[in-house]
Amino acid sequence: AKTIGRIRHPGIAELEYWGKDGLVLATTFHLRQADERIVEGVGWLIGRRQGLLGELKALAFKPLFNVALQQDRRVLKSASDNARFAPRALPVIGPLDFLRRDIAAIMEGRTPPAASGPKVHEIEL
Repeated sequence: AKTIGRIRHPGIAELEYWGKDGLVLATTFHLRQADERIVEGVGWLIGRRQGLLGELKALAFKPLFNVALQQDRRVLKSASDNARFAPRALPVIGPLDFLRRDIAAIMEGRTPPAASGPKVHEIEL
């Protein structure tokens, strides 16, 4: 299994999840800065056709996705609210933040390290 992530500056993020039988799920999110504090977006989630089983999965997926979306909104709001009080500091890039350096390079107009070829990260769970 593998995951492929892409960012297309200024506001498109793509993720692909691959299993042993091919593409399992592809996601695309288009984001835009509406104002200083608000980012608006639309996303697509695309998977294989699975007939009735796929339809049942889709029905279950939407409410679960909304739970995750609400969690993300709370975390982002909290981070935004707290940023007013925190001193200016550079973001910390941890060992599992695979895309952050590449995203920063793209946003600065530089060629990201990943442009030279694919990167492979293996994580044992």
